[in-house]
Amino acid sequence: MLRECLEIAEQTIPMHPVTAKALLLLGSHAIVEEQCDEAEQLFLRSRDILRQVAPMSEEMARVCIGLGAVYHDSSRLLEAEEATTQALKILNAVHPQGHSLIQQAEQLLHLIWQTKFGN
Repeated sequence: MLRECLEIAEQTIPMHPVTAKALLLLGSHAIVEEQCDEAEQLFLRSRDILRQVAPMSEEMARVCIGLGAVYHDSSRLLEAEEATTQALKILNAVHPQGHSLIQQAEQLLHLIWQTKFGN
């Protein structure tokens, strides 16, 4: 159902936050299903849209967290660190009083560093 909605959105409102959100949701589902290549492509498409329409949004931070997770799972640690750090920058700007996503991004960054440096 979401894929059908995405197809319609991509045809009618290709550069809209709603289209980016649908890509984000599908990417998140693909991670759960352990389909990292598909998740990466969906997150990248969402990021391309959000760079144009909402670069400093919570959705962009979620996309960056998703990319960080995908890159970590595929041992692309530098890219994982960059994406997760970008998510933290956005979240700290958007939610200066704190947010649960900040904690999630910090945990992912810690996991990346553990993998990268072995502690």
